[in-house]
This record gives sequence, C-alpha cells and structure tokens, in this order.
Amino acid sequence: DRRKGSVLGPASSPMAAAAAADEEDRRKGSVTEEDYRRELEGGDDRRPYRVKGRLRADFRVLVRPIPPSASWQDLKDHMKQAGEVIYSEVDSGGVGTVEYFRRADAERALKMLQGRTMAPPHGRNPLQLTAAWATAVEEQRKGPMGRLGDITVLPLRVQDILTDLVNMGVALDERNTRDLLAVGEERAVYALGELMAEIGNVRNPSAFLSGVLRAQMQQREVSAGGHRP
Repeated sequence: DRRKGSVLGPASSPMAAAAAADEEDRRKGSVTEEDYRRELEGGDDRRPYRVKGRLRADFRVLVRPIPPSASWQDLKDHMKQAGEVIYSEVDSGGVGTVEYFRRADAERALKMLQGRTMAPPHGRNPLQLTAAWATAVEEQRKGPMGRLGDITVLPLRVQDILTDLVNMGVALDERNTRDLLAVGEERAVYALGELMAEIGNVRNPSAFLSGVLRAQMQQREVSAGGHRP
C-alpha cells in the first residue's frame, strides 16, 4: 500500500506476529530491545504497543498538506529527521500521520520541522504540523469514562458493554469509540466480546481492541468489494 506504512498479511497468532516484529526491529537496528525496555519503564502512560504485530505509539503528529506525489515512505524519510518514526501513512485528503517511538521525538518534530518543505520533487508547500496526543494531565482530568468521548453515538448495547469494561478498570479511549461506531453494532459487540475473553492476557486493552476492530473493518471492505458488479 503506497499510502500507508504498516501493512501486513495475516499472522499465525498475535504472539507469533509480535515476536517476529520484535526480532525484525532489532535486526534492522531501528528500535533496540534496550530502547523498548527503557520506553516501557518510562513515566508516560502512552507506551508503545503492538497492533497485528506492528509497533505503534500514541505520539502522533498530523502533517499537511502532503502532495499527491508523496508516499508514506517519503513522509517518513522527512519526519525521521527529528527522531525514530515507527509508523506513517498518508490519506487521500493529503493529511499525513506520523507516530514517533518517543514523545521527545514528536515534540522535537513540532519545533524542528514546522513550516519546512519535503525534499524534491515533493518540496513545494510548507508543512503544517499538529500534535495529536493529549498530555498526561489532560488524560487524568478526563477520567476513565471521559477518555471515551461521546459514547451516546453508539448503540445502547455497545454503550453498556463499554461501561462495564471501564467499571472493571479497563483503560480505553476515544479512538476506540470512533472505531466501534465505524464497524456497526454487530461487529462492535463481537470485538468487545473478544476483549472480554482475553482481558486477563492483554497488556494494552485499547491497542488490542483497535487491532480487532481494524480486522473487522478490513473484512467489511473485502465483503463489500466482493459484491461489486
């Protein structure tokens, strides 16, 4: 996929995929085991996590306008001047999303690359960078339910399950709410059921739910494509 930088085929199991991705990261020298351990022991709650075996992080920077000629790799090459980029994508509207392994790198990018242009042949317009993560203080003020955003847009059955999960101490966020809304009621209930079943084995419930919902959305797209005339 030319517009997205983290696309994998189906893995044999989530644990196997995560182990393979860890080994790939270490082999390439991009993210070392020591880096990962240090980040997990850091003071910020938003730690790197795995989605379908790929390393992801909440330290996102939105970049616009991305010219149509630029791919996710072009964006990544530009943004890694500020630090370790672990994920990048460019949507059809010319908005790029970059995820940094460390919060410090994301903050450096906002200062260092704000208003800069990409390398030729893409360097025509100054890029505008926007932080897309909340501070730890902001997250704390929201409280567990507040972090979900407006759940009243969801079907009542989905709202009830979400409330039960939060009352159990499961940390979810507004991104999960948006994804649940996107897949529809039946798929949302299925995904939440998967989380319920694996809750004792999941280190990052929000990331786990995102992975299940992403798979649900991909299945829906495939099904829709199969019914086209």
